[in-house]
Amino acid sequence: MSSIIGSLLALACILFTVSLPIGKTAAGRTLRQWAIACFLAAIVPSVACSIFHQASAGGPGGAAGGDVLGLLGGIAVLSVLAYAVLKIRARFTRPTRDAWAELVGQRSSGKRPVDDRERPRRDEPFPL
Repeated sequence: MSSIIGSLLALACILFTVSLPIGKTAAGRTLRQWAIACFLAAIVPSVACSIFHQASAGGPGGAAGGDVLGLLGGIAVLSVLAYAVLKIRARFTRPTRDAWAELVGQRSSGKRPVDDRERPRRDEPFPL
């Protein structure tokens, strides 16, 4: 197991290092994504196993006797709370202004942008 984790970490470091000179290209972006995937594949299983082992064995800060369901419930509550915070933050931020969307919105509402080239010219001194 440790050889697989070590190999994945080494591969992640190599891929990230290779992607640095070509960072602005699509190939550089793909290499960085693969590096992140390799890093997560090496780290996430060992962290998850250690958390479950600590919760079931009653390590420091954990209750003895299989508190895995309590741990999963806490993670579920935390994820719902994080989702609520993101929704509230999205509601209070101003949307970005998109000129094309505003123009299409004006056309669908019947309003037209004013353009001096569309107005007919009159040579009368007192136009009515």
